[in-house]
Amino acid sequence: MWKVLLVEDQSIVRQGLKMILEQDPNITVTHEAENGKQAIEIMEKHLIDFIMMDVRMPVMNGIEASRIIKERWPDTKILILTTFNDDEYAMQALKDGANGFLLKTSEPAKLIEAVYSCMKGGLTLHDEAAA
Repeated sequence: MWKVLLVEDQSIVRQGLKMILEQDPNITVTHEAENGKQAIEIMEKHLIDFIMMDVRMPVMNGIEASRIIKERWPDTKILILTTFNDDEYAMQALKDGANGFLLKTSEPAKLIEAVYSCMKGGLTLHDEAAA
């Protein structure tokens, strides 16, 4: 079972993502954070397999947090999830080691598919971001 950390500043969005992800028997959301700084603090104390990370958050954004996490815990997979289809975000996230980039407009099944792809070493890109 994969241990997942959800990093999203909006509680209602976190809860929705958790409900979607935990429909799969191989995925369990073990931790949640409201910003990148909290995510790093959680990583310092717990073994996490996969992080679903928002981009725009207070205190520390998802791009900066992803860079730090990948430097310190390179085996942890990170999927950037955002409402913004911004080429700069996608390119920077991937450059910094993220394993994928999806828009929040994705279908729920695509989120679960993205977790599997990232965990198996694949690269997940939302069609609009890839274009």
